Amino acid sequence: MAGQNYLLVSDFDGTIADTAANPSGVGVIQAYEYAVGCVFGEEGLSLYQMLGGLRNRAPGEVAIELLGMRPEFEQEAMARIEPDILPSLRGRRTRSVIAEMLVHYKLELLMREIGLEWPPLCTGFACFAEAIERFAKATFEIAIISSGHDDFIKRTNGLHCIPCSLMVTDDEMRTRRYPVDPTKRVKPAPFGFNLLVRRWLAAGPARDRSRVIYFGDDPNKDGGLAINAGVPFGLFNNGSKRGVEQYHFPTGSFEFSDWSVVAEFIVNRQNDFREGRPCSQIFGNFARGQR
Repeated sequence: MAGQNYLLVSDFDGTIADTAANPSGVGVIQAYEYAVGCVFGEEGLSLYQMLGGLRNRAPGEVAIELLGMRPEFEQEAMARIEPDILPSLRGRRTRSVIAEMLVHYKLELLMREIGLEWPPLCTGFACFAEAIERFAKATFEIAIISSGHDDFIKRTNGLHCIPCSLMVTDDEMRTRRYPVDPTKRVKPAPFGFNLLVRRWLAAGPARDRSRVIYFGDDPNKDGGLAINAGVPFGLFNNGSKRGVEQYHFPTGSFEFSDWSVVAEFIVNRQNDFREGRPCSQIFGNFARGQR
């Protein structure tokens, strides 16, 4: 049975691109600290750092935590909003406006940092993307779900010629009114992931949810998403996380530290993919091969 399609969904920061460290000293961590300081002031920045900083969260989550701890920050933050930006945010709820301002200041720093040197792709991802394009162009699609932002991801992908057929980011999730609870729109909640998969399923024939896999570097946020969505999980582990065997991820889940190893596995398993076998079955062989 030929012509089966597979969707390889991935987190972006820390999985596709290493956005944390930048030789210039300005990476995602520093950009968030700058943004928090601009919106919440020095006192807000001190509280943010005391609470552990970013912790792989979306801007709305950062705002909710700080405002939950110090409700008075809301009025102070609104007073700091630049007058020329405020008109575009009229009609939005206060906390939504504050989240938008965090994004504005964060990207103000980050967008001008993007180049061929930064952010570098994670180990082996260039090889992985090339293998997908070269050996399985009609079979595989790469998609991204991220708490990051469209412009940043698109510019980075463009510089490195990374294909991406579908993307759901924090930019879309911030503007949605449903789910009402904003924590239900971010990982590990499956809302954004399910939205992306539904779009893929509706885009053409020979598509099935059993042929979807998710990759990420955070065993709690990304791995939790895979559990909640019921899809196999590939944990990109640079050695700083506990092994995949410590978690109860869905069948077919595995860990790896080099994307080129995943690329080689996919190329060597072309017959399995052409037959349309589920990702849980195919990648279960990858997991067993690592033991």
